[in-house]
This record gives sequence, structure tokens and C-alpha cells, in this order.
Amino acid sequence: MVLTPYAGIMATVSPAGHDGPGEPVSRLALVDHPTPEFATAAARLRDGGTVHRFPIRTVGGAVADVPADATAYAHRPADFSLAAMGADECRVDTAWSAARDHFDGLHLSFETGRGARFLDAGFPPARPALHTARPIAEPPCRDPAREAGPLAGASAPLRPRQPVPRQLRHRTWGYAMTDYGHDLLFGVFVTPTAEPVRQAVDAAVAADWAGLDLVTFQDHPYVPRLADTWTLMSYVAARTERIRISGNVLSLPMRPPAVLARSHAALDRLTGGRIELGLGAGAFWDGIEGMGQRRLTAGRAVDAIDEAIQVIRAVWDAGRPGGIRFDGEYYRLAGAKRGPAPAHDMSIWVGAYKPRMLRLIGRAADGVLPSLSYLPGGIGDYATINRHIDGAAVEAGREPAAVRRPLNIEGPFTPAGTGFLEGPPEQWAEDLAGVALEHGVSALILATDDPAVIATYAEEVAPAARELVAAERR
Repeated sequence: MVLTPYAGIMATVSPAGHDGPGEPVSRLALVDHPTPEFATAAARLRDGGTVHRFPIRTVGGAVADVPADATAYAHRPADFSLAAMGADECRVDTAWSAARDHFDGLHLSFETGRGARFLDAGFPPARPALHTARPIAEPPCRDPAREAGPLAGASAPLRPRQPVPRQLRHRTWGYAMTDYGHDLLFGVFVTPTAEPVRQAVDAAVAADWAGLDLVTFQDHPYVPRLADTWTLMSYVAARTERIRISGNVLSLPMRPPAVLARSHAALDRLTGGRIELGLGAGAFWDGIEGMGQRRLTAGRAVDAIDEAIQVIRAVWDAGRPGGIRFDGEYYRLAGAKRGPAPAHDMSIWVGAYKPRMLRLIGRAADGVLPSLSYLPGGIGDYATINRHIDGAAVEAGREPAAVRRPLNIEGPFTPAGTGFLEGPPEQWAEDLAGVALEHGVSALILATDDPAVIATYAEEVAPAARELVAAERR
């Protein structure tokens, strides 16, 4: 950190006035005592590419030098104020939201956002007269339809802020379509890192503010550098407003299915229906065995998943009379009570690649959740995944469309296209629209922890891809 006198900063300003990149958007806040966690969040905010000026200065003037009851914020003990300035309001909001946990409220000025959330954070509850200002309109990047209630917009498509370019709307696809008719979901696969302690939470909040549909976390309870995924999901649920939350995927050997059923139902009810259940058979058996659980062969792990799905559905079947009696090889219930049921028809998505697990998903689960990086033949391997699932679904008397087809993806945004999912946002939109139309993939989950990447994915890729798919479906 470099401490610079105010006169030294002003000496760098052009005599002609502001000449930065576009009309500035400002977000201002107060900070009590800078901590290492704050420094990490501030560095990500500064280096994310969205904010082009980020001054932090000691507090003075009206904030600290007047009686405590003379302003809305003079009572705060903050020692520093900070400002983030950028050119795009939605991008600045997304980056800013990821760091807000470390602020002591907002420091309002004429340049600060005008929406109710800025007034709520800037003025203390002790000054109710100021609440009359709350009806002022929110910034244009917030969709009022998503704010109507806990479930409003949970699966509504994110609309583009500007018209999609004509060449995207009129492309002709050169292959047969495998389209199950699902609404498209766009989400992120966030690393549940234990340090910095709030990094994963900040990324989830950024995804929520950006308008993405889903935030997911891997689950490896035997790895100490990763936070406990269920605890993290619960905390993220309390910090977010509309985004759905899921494990990607939860380690079944470490988490009894009856407990998974109850905990997911409880959190789903508390969030108004924003939780999905991602389930995995277990992969790193040395770690699982080291935590006291038994090692299973690949075939036995599939059998355990089969039993777990039955147990979970039995617990959720709250309207059925009598207790649950289940005598399986891996799980036993001796009269367990049923319920509560989740707030919505919660999906069970299973991580899978091999035929036997895929056929189980076709018979009994609601979705398959593979990662593109684990498909040896690339995206073309998804056709094989579909073939196993669809065949098993039909044999079980189910419609193949009853099984959603998510996919974890990764890749860089670059100025020029160099390959599949390596290029500018408009290329990403075309690549993902092709994946959706050719393979029926309907939940595209990007592996990233970067708020700037999250904003690009939400604002530039998701709307254009949705528009392309909608045009083909018409």
C-alpha cells in the first residue's frame, strides 16, 4: 500500500478535467480497519478490469468532524473511505457486490447509485424519515421481474441489455438438433476455497447480482484447503436473493442420504425454493477412507447411489402415511419419519460418465452433471451420454426430457477466437447455442471465481446464447 497526499493525487489530474474511459460510475464506502480479507477483496476489485480508479483515503470532513447526530453516517467509527469508479453500471455493481461484506456501509454522494439498496445500506435504521426516498428507481441492470419475490425469475431467461447482432440471429445450424425443450440455465462452478475465507461467497454474490441462474460448489470434505460445501451453501443462501444453489456434486460416502434429504428440504424451504441436490458416488477414495468411510468399487458405488436416491425420495414424500422402512445393502431406515418436503420439486442431478451410472440416471434421477474437461472426446462424447440416458428412460416408462442435461464448462475470453470456448463473448454464445441445440445441454455452468468473468458471462454470453436457441426453436 502506498500513502499519497491528496495534493499529490490532484497534481495528476488533467487541466481539461475528466478524461477517463467513459462517463464514470461511482460506488463509495466506509471501512473501519483494513484486514487481510479486505485487502484481498480490494485487490480483486481493483484488478478485475471493471474498475479503472480505486482510491482509498483516510476519513475526514463531514464524516468525522461533526456531531454524531448531524449526518446519517457520522456515528460510524470508520477510518477510511474508498471509491470504485468504472464506465458500466452493471459491471461495477457486480464487481462491487463481491467486496461489500468488508465495508461498514456506504458513503453516499451525488455520484452513488440511486436505488433503494444504496439508501438502505447508507442510512441507519434510526433515521426512518429518510425511508421516504426509497421509491427512486433501481439502476437499469436490475430486472424488476426478478425482485418480485423469492421465486420470481428463478428460471426466467436473462434478457439482453442490447439487441443481439443480426448475424447471430440468422445463423443456420448444420446438424440435427437434439433438443429436450428445457429452459436454458447459466451458472458458475465456484471453488469453495477455505482461504481467503470469503472468496467463494464473494463470487456467489457476484453471480447473483449479475443475474445468473445457478451457483455450484464441488465437495471434498477430506481436503482441508476447501471449505465444507454444505456450510458454504447455507451461508451463500443467506447472502443471496434469487440465484439457485447446488453441490457439484456432494460426496455421498461422506453424507448420509436421509440427512441430505432433510437438510436440502430445510434450506429449500428457507430460501423459497432455490436449492437443487447434486449427488456424486465418490471419487477420491483414499481421502474418503481416511475420514473413516468405507471404500467401494465403482460398481458398488453405483448401487449405493441407487439406494440413496430411493431414500431421499422417500424422505421427501411427506404426504405418504407411515414411517420409512428401507433395508438396503448400504443404507437402512427403521421407521424414519417422512418430511419435510422441499418448497419446490427439487431435482437430483448425478455426476456421471460411465454407462451403468448413466442408465441409473435415465431410470431414477432428474439430471446428469458431467464436466467437459473429463470427456476424452470433447463435447462429441455428450451424444453417448444422451444415448444411455434416453434408452434407460424409455425402458423405465419415462420421457427422456424428464432428465435435464447440465454441463460444467471452462475456457478463456480472448479478443480473437482460437478454438471451442476460446474467444470473444459473441463466439462463446454461438458455441454454447450449438451445444444446447446439438446435444440438448440446458444448464451451462462455467468454472470461474473471477467477478469480471462472471459479469461477462452473465451480460454478454447468456443473453446472446438464449436468443440464438430461441430463434432456432421458432
